Amino acid sequence: MSHYMTALAMKQKGLKPATKIVLYWLADHHNGETGRCFPSLARLSEVCEMSKRSVQDQINALETAGLISISHNYREDGQQTANNFSFHMLDAEGWQNLPGGVAKSAQGGWQNLPANNLGRDNHGSEHTPLPPKGGRAEANEISETLCAWASPDAVASFIAYRKRTKGKALTLTAAKRLASNLKEIFNAGGDTDDALGLAEERGWQSIKPEWYFNDKQRADRGANRPGSGMAAAFAAVAARSTPRQG
Repeated sequence: MSHYMTALAMKQKGLKPATKIVLYWLADHHNGETGRCFPSLARLSEVCEMSKRSVQDQINALETAGLISISHNYREDGQQTANNFSFHMLDAEGWQNLPGGVAKSAQGGWQNLPANNLGRDNHGSEHTPLPPKGGRAEANEISETLCAWASPDAVASFIAYRKRTKGKALTLTAAKRLASNLKEIFNAGGDTDDALGLAEERGWQSIKPEWYFNDKQRADRGANRPGSGMAAAFAAVAARSTPRQG
C-alpha cells in the first residue's frame, strides 16, 4: 500500500465518484519501492464493490484522462498476465519524475513523485508543525472522505451549507457516517451529487438512502412505476433499512 499515492489520488479533481474510487484502489496497490502496480480486475472489482465491466469502464476513463497508463505483461508462452498500471497524477505543489525501485535495481519503471512533501515542506532542520486537530487537517479529511463518493463541487456546497447552519458544522465523525450513506446510495444506482443537493434543499443535516429514494419515488411516480430501475433500487434499500426507534 502506498499512502502517498492514495493521498494523491484523493486530490484529483473533476472525476466522477466511481472513477475516483477505482483510482484510489489502484493507488492503494502501488508498490512504492518497485513502482509496480498490477492488481487483477477481479481484485479491483472486489475492493471497489463494482462489477468487472464497471471497473474496466472507469479504468478506460482514467487512461483517457491521462491519469494512468497501462502496460500489458505476457508470459513466455504468450499468455497475458495482470496489467501493470503507471500513474501520472499531479498535485497542487508540482511534481518531478523520479525512478521507482532504485534501491533494489538500476532499472525499472518511472513514477511521478512530488517535488514537495504533500504534508509540509522541510527546510533543513526546520520543523513545521501539523495543523491542530479540528483545523485545516480535519477539514481536509472531511472533504476527502466525502469526495470518495461525490464530486468536489457537491461536497464543497454541502460542507458550506452545514457551516451556515448555527452549531451544525460537519464533523469528521458525521462525515464518515454520511459517506457510508452516500456509498449505499451509489451502489443502489442513485446520484450522490443529487442526494447532497436534496439534503440542502430540504434543510436536512444528512441524507439517508431511504430518504433519497423515497423522495425520488414521490417526485417521479410515472418514471418509477413497478418494475422500473429506480423503484427496484428503492425497494432494495428499503428492505435493508430498519427505521430508527425514538
